[in-house]
Amino acid sequence: MKKSIKMAVLTAAAFTFMAGAGISVKAADSVVINEENFAPAVMEYAQEADTNEDGFLSSKEASKVKKMRFDTRQYIDSFQGIKYFKKLKQFDYEVAEYQQDMTAAPDLDLSGLKKLENVSIYSESMHIGTINLQNCTKLRQVGIVPNSEHIVYIDSMNLQGCTNLDSFVCGGQIEQIDLSGLKNLKSVMFTGETETLNLDRCSKLKNMYIISDTLKTLSLKGVRNLRGITIKAASLESLDLSKNSKLKNVNCHYTQITSLDLSGNKDLKYLHCQNNRKLTSLDVTGCTSLRYLRCHNTALTKINVKTNINLEILGCKNTNITSLNLKKNRKLRFLSCLGTKVQKLDLSKTSIRGEGRLRCEKTVDVTYAARKN
Repeated sequence: MKKSIKMAVLTAAAFTFMAGAGISVKAADSVVINEENFAPAVMEYAQEADTNEDGFLSSKEASKVKKMRFDTRQYIDSFQGIKYFKKLKQFDYEVAEYQQDMTAAPDLDLSGLKKLENVSIYSESMHIGTINLQNCTKLRQVGIVPNSEHIVYIDSMNLQGCTNLDSFVCGGQIEQIDLSGLKNLKSVMFTGETETLNLDRCSKLKNMYIISDTLKTLSLKGVRNLRGITIKAASLESLDLSKNSKLKNVNCHYTQITSLDLSGNKDLKYLHCQNNRKLTSLDVTGCTSLRYLRCHNTALTKINVKTNINLEILGCKNTNITSLNLKKNRKLRFLSCLGTKVQKLDLSKTSIRGEGRLRCEKTVDVTYAARKN
């Protein structure tokens, strides 16, 4: 009898302790809704989802919450409890301008939320903590957009295991970005500050747009399906596109690169590599589809366009080029070579039949193509 009474007392005490500690005693798949389990902003969603108003959030109740939005009406210092919402598909977060104290910036840990598809963050603040999206296996889109007036600082970001990520947009300052191995990634847009961007083995990546004055290292190993790249990066010293044989459009400006090899790329149509002041070598041999080539304001001394049989526009002004062989460029209809060392131009095999489609020094000896009758 005494043993039974003792057991009952211990059981009651245990239940009391668990309730006080915020541990559900109602069911294994329920959690008590209190401040220990939920941050204030997240608790609002838990209370709204608690349809039977018993003070507990069951897995069934939590599963009905598909979308969460946090905005400037709330002061948010934590997202504690958000992982109870395992069916969450969309997460929107607007960081308030007044949350500028870097010590108060909350970390965002959504790792392991298997149903999450979209993460959108708009920041009016100067700082966001760590962003952990590891193993969100259905995540397709990530967008981190700062207020246009300033850049947002991000401590770190983890996207490893986001195997279905399709689109990545970011405008923050972060030391490094590792998107390697995300084989379903198709589009990357980064307009912030970072030193390293790793896109190795992103085998389905098709388009990338990068503007970053601090970017020093860009790795594209195994990126075989890239169609378009736009990059403006004042600190970038090398850019290897020699293995990206499916490129159609290349825009590369204001970098420190000294060479660019696109040889053998039969799909390339548009190449704009002007304003790369240290560029001394450009190889476009075998680029038979190339139509537009602009390489002005570079350190080039020569350029071979003999195999670019579909070339229509060539701009090479303000370079050290001394001569141009255009005998194979029958479709060429516009040429700009002002500010070069070219003294003689034979355009007889091109489609340039008058000075209206030529920009060169007045001292250049020009032979135009014969006019059609």
